[in-house]
Amino acid sequence: MADEPTFAQQQVTEETLSESDKIRKRIADYKAQITPNSLQVIEVMLQQQLSSGLLKPGDLDALIILRDDVNKASIDYRTQLENAQRRLTELATTEAAEKAQAEEAKIRTIIDSRDAERQRRKGVEDRLAQMEAVLASHGISMDLNQDGQIGLAEGQVADELTVEEQERVDNIVSVDKDNIAEIQQAALAQPVEPKRPSRAFSLARAMNPEEPSQSEIMQDELEPILHSIPDELLDADELLDGPEAE
Repeated sequence: MADEPTFAQQQVTEETLSESDKIRKRIADYKAQITPNSLQVIEVMLQQQLSSGLLKPGDLDALIILRDDVNKASIDYRTQLENAQRRLTELATTEAAEKAQAEEAKIRTIIDSRDAERQRRKGVEDRLAQMEAVLASHGISMDLNQDGQIGLAEGQVADELTVEEQERVDNIVSVDKDNIAEIQQAALAQPVEPKRPSRAFSLARAMNPEEPSQSEIMQDELEPILHSIPDELLDADELLDGPEAE
């Protein structure tokens, strides 16, 4: 039995053929295609003809050849169908696994992003706590990270501020000092209204230009009480000369 030509040999043979030889070869190797349903109908009809016993010897040989071709075509179709179904099953399994992996990767990405965001926020809060501690050393209490606590948490180690953080702290300290200075300057610039002397003290000063005595000072302290007495009863001379009249 001669060895079957390899693909390389077939390729070389195909290339050495002339165009007319290629056309003839393509016609000779051409195989008509029929649907699987038509193939089944032909197969049933052949079986009926062969089993009827009414065929002539010449027709019998032709039908046998046709039957063999039909059987071969049926086998090829079933083989391709089985291969296709097996491949579809493999693809479905692969696609399901890839989909599950994609979903798992998506969930993992979300979890990683959430964890990274938590770490970022934790880092920011820690740095703000470091800034709070430095501000507290300047007498400024500010809860920058909104954790309800000023300065470092328990177990947190003090760390040196970055250049940017130090600049922010310096700005806050500078603004706070400026505000305090403005308040002090406003308090100093506000005129103090002199205390208006009471009526009794004014009368006593008019009658006695010397330094008021202790009794006069006490009388000045009683002035609010005297205001509750009607004015017609408040004769300043009688109040001051009363003890001498007695």
